[in-house]
Amino acid sequence: VLEENEYLNKKVLIADTVSSQNDNLIKEIDFLKKTMNLKNTYAGYDITYAKVTNRNKMYWFSTLTIDNGSLEGIKEGDAVVTINGLIGHVKSVTKNYSTVKLITNSDVLNKISVMVKLDDKVKVGNIIGYEKPYILVEIEQGKNEIKKGSKLVTSGLGNFPKNIYIGDVEKITKDNYKISDIVYVLPKQDMNDINYVAVLKNK
Repeated sequence: VLEENEYLNKKVLIADTVSSQNDNLIKEIDFLKKTMNLKNTYAGYDITYAKVTNRNKMYWFSTLTIDNGSLEGIKEGDAVVTINGLIGHVKSVTKNYSTVKLITNSDVLNKISVMVKLDDKVKVGNIIGYEKPYILVEIEQGKNEIKKGSKLVTSGLGNFPKNIYIGDVEKITKDNYKISDIVYVLPKQDMNDINYVAVLKNK
């Protein structure tokens, strides 16, 4: 009886493992299908899809490596997105790999021009910092008040294409001089969990 129980327990454990693997595979396939559908969202660009191959724990929110490079037409400066929005741009390229600098990297702060959508108007500002899990944006105060839930997208001023979604406004404070709004934006993409990306290449 003991031997039979042990045998059955092993069979159950194997079945649970296989079931778990199947569930993970189904989720991965679903995610890949959604990633491939980005061609509809970014119709004005040639898109190359890639998988994250390396992420240094010491620079977790700075860079990552993907498994496509110059052989696929990827160039420095190309915007990199997931199904949830902008995550960064290509920093360097080899034949088969590319290094992506994330939007949470301190080196790119103040270099990404963004805008908050307010009904039929927008307010333009710049990313100025990252306080996990929030991206901080500085926007000059004006008549149109920023509200929680407003969408943050790229403005098109600078290296990034226009209207790439980043995240939603969670809270708004004032700077020390009460001249600008400091907007806390929660990226839709979990920056801890990036597996598949799409590189936007200008046609």
